[in-house]
Amino acid sequence: MPHRRRLESLGYLVEEYPRHRVSRREVAVDHAIQTHMRRSLRDSAPAVAVLLSGDGNGYLENRGFLSTLKDMRSAGWGVEVLAWDHSCNKALQTWARSYGAYIPLDDYYETVTFIEGSRRAMPLSLTRRQTAVPRRPPPQLAA
Repeated sequence: MPHRRRLESLGYLVEEYPRHRVSRREVAVDHAIQTHMRRSLRDSAPAVAVLLSGDGNGYLENRGFLSTLKDMRSAGWGVEVLAWDHSCNKALQTWARSYGAYIPLDDYYETVTFIEGSRRAMPLSLTRRQTAVPRRPPPQLAA
């Protein structure tokens, strides 16, 4: 895999997950991303978490990306969600608008899409987007 070697040479950690044998859909990627997000809670000072997904699966059961983002915000992290308006889970979108930043990819259509043989993607600049900032988490109660 030349792309993998190139990314690794740039210092990126590349993780691959097999697709389901029958459905050919990914089955572990979201869980792996959430695991990394939760590790960041443990291992890093609050910063800004940027999630490029509109997947709100599990929010009614208090699991999934929305649950993880709520935990990150409670720990002082800033939270930004980038997603397509039409496919973003409405609970995730509403929460991000209220407690962090929601950036609709629709506003950047020409820069994040291309048409094969017709149109290249335009240069991307996210400098004018709404942003979130980390905040100080509440003090921990002494045991």
